Amino acid sequence: MAAQGQQQQDGLVGGPSLEAQQEAFMQGVFESCPAKTAMAGVGGFGLGALFGLFMSSMETQAGNDEFLKMTTKEQFRYTLKDMGRRMYSSARNFGTMGAIFAGTECVIETFRGKHDIYNGVVGGCITGAMLAANGGPQAMAMGCGGFAVFSYAMEKYMHESELNGTGFFSTPQTRPRQTHDTLFSPFAPPEFPAAEK
Repeated sequence: MAAQGQQQQDGLVGGPSLEAQQEAFMQGVFESCPAKTAMAGVGGFGLGALFGLFMSSMETQAGNDEFLKMTTKEQFRYTLKDMGRRMYSSARNFGTMGAIFAGTECVIETFRGKHDIYNGVVGGCITGAMLAANGGPQAMAMGCGGFAVFSYAMEKYMHESELNGTGFFSTPQTRPRQTHDTLFSPFAPPEFPAAEK
């Protein structure tokens, strides 16, 4: 009994602490594809709202005769209503675009088992094609090409910054392949190294 109790105590001392388990669990949640998709959608929504606010503030109503005939109070209400409509429209578009891109890129990265620029390029192509789906095949092809080129430029810049100024044709980084449990279930239990005896 004493030996068994000592072994249990050693296991608790040598194993990961509760804080380490919680930290690894939260890290796994935030690195999962559903979490990345949700965070990108929320971030894109906020960025789009700011962009819509900026664009609406740049527009003038000097040539709008109906607006000029309104009272000051009516002009104020009209301006706020138009600003809110533009902010929501821009936020919805940015949020949708961010969620689609982050989700597709994460899924592609998981199945390829590599972290390089090509995940973003393919994710950008799929995003552009999906956003232009209502315009027909030609519009989807144009959207795919445009988003792929933009994603390549952005991913290349980001990866070169991460690699601290390596050459243009640098070797892509490779990291261990994620499991499908991590991809589709963000609450998969983390793996810990075995405790030394």
